[in-house]
Amino acid sequence: MERYIGIDFGGTNLRIAEVDPETGKIVDEPFSTNISEVYTNKELTDIIRGRIPENANIGISAAGEVDEKNLVVRLSPNSKIEEEVIFGRDLKESGYDVTMTNDMKAAAQAVSKYGNGMHFDNVLVATYSSGYNCAVVRDGKNTTTAEFGHLVYKPDGDLFCGCGGKGHLEAYVSGNGAAAMAKNYFNITHRKDSEILRFAYDDEFGEIKLNDVLYEISRDPELFRNVVNSIKAEHVYKAYNAKPEKEPQKSIKKTQVEAIAVSFGMMASSYNPVDIMVLMGSQTKDWGVLFDPAIEKYNNNTLQLTSLKKPKITITNLPEIGVQGAVAYLLNNK
Repeated sequence: MERYIGIDFGGTNLRIAEVDPETGKIVDEPFSTNISEVYTNKELTDIIRGRIPENANIGISAAGEVDEKNLVVRLSPNSKIEEEVIFGRDLKESGYDVTMTNDMKAAAQAVSKYGNGMHFDNVLVATYSSGYNCAVVRDGKNTTTAEFGHLVYKPDGDLFCGCGGKGHLEAYVSGNGAAAMAKNYFNITHRKDSEILRFAYDDEFGEIKLNDVLYEISRDPELFRNVVNSIKAEHVYKAYNAKPEKEPQKSIKKTQVEAIAVSFGMMASSYNPVDIMVLMGSQTKDWGVLFDPAIEKYNNNTLQLTSLKKPKITITNLPEIGVQGAVAYLLNNK
């Protein structure tokens, strides 16, 4: 019996699991490890080889710029390996049947083959996480290799994207964007009476009462800078859930809801027809705060041609979309 192994390589995290090719279900508990301290290809390949059974078929989903033909990651933004990442080629040379693709293409294949999109012809998958991007599958085949997050959303906007561009859509819908808006607020106002700062402080130094945090920060400017620099999107939305009428979380949430709604219209217009949009990524953990109101705004406003179909919008139901997508892509290429 043939065995199918999915590898999800994110640059800082690695996940490996055996996948049932018919159902997409995970066969055993996935292996997961942080590889932020892996600096060489040999280290990485050795970690992976130790988790791969003999004669397995291997699908790889990788974040970054992927050379599918040569099975290497040319550019992995979060990896500490300062050259092409070659574990896919290493596994191929060891005798394994290997395919490799970009993580968005893999995710779209997974949703189309095993997930919410399996009964639809035109499936769009979008990830709202630290960054933002989307991919489309039509009739079971991937048809895009997009960088949708780098479309200009606000030409005169004051938010810089991770790529160095200004006003890009990604900067307004992503987790990095939420954190950047919060950091900008505190760096300009120097305000210290904020739940965002408390939650960021808690992650860095352990839980402490808000008033005690404010006291510590108020008497130590360097600590204030360090806490501000450590702010993440999760701190912003924890603060929003605690104090929704307080700034800056109130304005950040409003800005992101508007941008997410616009992103739906942009994707539906660019990739018409779209039957279903399946969303994934860390931002979707705050579905009720961000995506429910964004969907309502999209459905009730003219954010695309009125003659275009508005797709169903939902969250992925796949527990291991990276490894499942890697295997789905492998099967589609066999």
